[in-house]
Amino acid sequence: MWPKVLHVAETIKGGIASYLDEIIPYQAAQFGAGNVGLLLPRSQLGELPAARGVRVWTFDDDCGRPRRVLRIRRMLPAVEAEFGPNVVHAHGSFAGIATRIPGLAPRAPVVYCSHGWAFDRESSRLKNAVIAAIERLLAPSARVIVCISRHDYRSGLRAGIEPTRLKLVENGIADQAAQGATTRRDGKCTWLFAGRFDRQKGVDIFLEAMRRMQHECHGVLLGGTVLADETLADVPPNVAVRGWAPRDEVQREIAAADAIVMPSRWEGFGLIAIEAMRASRPVIATRVGGLGDLVIDGWNGRVVEPNSVDSLVKVLRACNRASLAGMGENARRFYLASYTAQKLNRALFRLYLDAVRPTEPATLHERHWLAPAGRRAV
Repeated sequence: MWPKVLHVAETIKGGIASYLDEIIPYQAAQFGAGNVGLLLPRSQLGELPAARGVRVWTFDDDCGRPRRVLRIRRMLPAVEAEFGPNVVHAHGSFAGIATRIPGLAPRAPVVYCSHGWAFDRESSRLKNAVIAAIERLLAPSARVIVCISRHDYRSGLRAGIEPTRLKLVENGIADQAAQGATTRRDGKCTWLFAGRFDRQKGVDIFLEAMRRMQHECHGVLLGGTVLADETLADVPPNVAVRGWAPRDEVQREIAAADAIVMPSRWEGFGLIAIEAMRASRPVIATRVGGLGDLVIDGWNGRVVEPNSVDSLVKVLRACNRASLAGMGENARRFYLASYTAQKLNRALFRLYLDAVRPTEPATLHERHWLAPAGRRAV
């Protein structure tokens, strides 16, 4: 039996949209577009060009996140009855709740990916403990829980989720040529921040660093707010705000920058780091969450202290274009070795096959698609 997958997400803006954009075209081509379905928030459907050609159901998301969970929960039985998936792939903590309520879970086996544990975030110990307890309670309702980084896998173990339930499948993205200008006429470095304009991503730290260095460099903000109560602080004159952008435009902005700056306070993986490395751009980041496994200080980027504008400014001032170019070459090699979309898609394909036919070996045709490029089964 071939995988027929329904992807469910409560929100996709940002990293989940990028993730789906990497796996949906592959799955539509491999399984057939009619065997791939999406249940997504209606207002965010435009974030996912990859949705074209596959079955799509949407729910109204003009409400708070708990109500979105209820709306997903109410729609799931009808969507499952109409589409008939044999795998439900839930993306994000709230979609994970909607698809793993004991006694109400879908008939099809659930593959769950939190895209960064909610209990790993900057919050009170009590709140994180409660969230971890919820994850432990819901864990048995998933056939497998995908961890997008080594950090996520280790965090899942520390939270008490049974090891047999966890599977490490690191993020990956398709290779493509980087296009864009790499220098400015005034010779100043350009530092790019790309992501949500919120506390988690450290946009406030980036802006303060740019304010202190406003005569020394250029800054670019690419992204936007997600929650209604989020606002962007005063932007210094050396920073250009681009807003949310399609992925091809994001890649052009990356190519036009000297490095990507990620002063995150917590991070499940940090997909933009891999997008930067693909384009031979080093990453300047805090050693938090999944970033600790991606950035090797002085080799493919630089590491700064969390919550420290002083540390970020010091590192940025120490960089020059020669050192950045060398780290960028290493970053490109690092990406090619471990973080391609081909590797991600093969791993998910294997998970789906195991979920659909847990006791049957892969067929010859399936082994062909599971084999690395250049070693296809014949």
